[in-house]
Amino acid sequence: TKKSENDPEKAIHFLEKAISENRAGEDVRWELALLYLKTENFIKADNTLQWLVKQKPKNKNYLYKAGIAKLRLGKYQESIDLFEESIANTTEKEKKLLYYNYLNEGVAYHKLKNLATAAKFYRKALTLEKNSVPMTALTKLKYDADDWENCIRTADSTLEISPGEPEAQMYKSLSLLKLKQKKEGYTALIGFRNMLLKKEGTLDDIPEKYHEGILKLARFYTNRKKYKVALKYFKSVENTKENSKEYKFSLAKNY
Repeated sequence: TKKSENDPEKAIHFLEKAISENRAGEDVRWELALLYLKTENFIKADNTLQWLVKQKPKNKNYLYKAGIAKLRLGKYQESIDLFEESIANTTEKEKKLLYYNYLNEGVAYHKLKNLATAAKFYRKALTLEKNSVPMTALTKLKYDADDWENCIRTADSTLEISPGEPEAQMYKSLSLLKLKQKKEGYTALIGFRNMLLKKEGTLDDIPEKYHEGILKLARFYTNRKKYKVALKYFKSVENTKENSKEYKFSLAKNY
């Protein structure tokens, strides 16, 4: 455990060696699978968890983590099947595990663009734990469904629970802009930037989930002739947006 906390890579090497020398049992493979997930080595995590599930097909924890590995690998239907198996082997008293199963099954359906089913699982998660995570997921879902007004309402509910949640604020601002409410939209967008800076500390390496809002900020500063500021925002989303028409046109306009 100390090896895992202090140096995950060293711990992985130690555990892999134990397995290769036939000195490892189920518990070692379980710890190794968790370390693979922690270090985002999802292929190895998947392989290790499949071995564990094969040994104990009804182990709810193995099934849940196997579902997470499949989800991260983009194998969404397979992840759904594993989450369902985990749920089937989880009691009603084990609310924490049920919450995470419901939440991530919602994510898998969301990725498959089955928005109605995704919403159902997000709401199931929300009944178990009323926090900003499933609320933010529902906010994004409303945005993806082009339901701008309900997106704004859901974002406001999310921000009541978690006032500094930048993702909810981002979707609120984008929805306001979709509804042609430019003054309110851009004010909300600046609020999103401030929340994001407070959370991340910098805009140099922003998580992908915020890139749509960052691109809108780049356009906002371009239109206000703050070209150097805008260029920094364009740069921060280049790896995900460089092939989009909106990015190319807006960047060209900035230049």
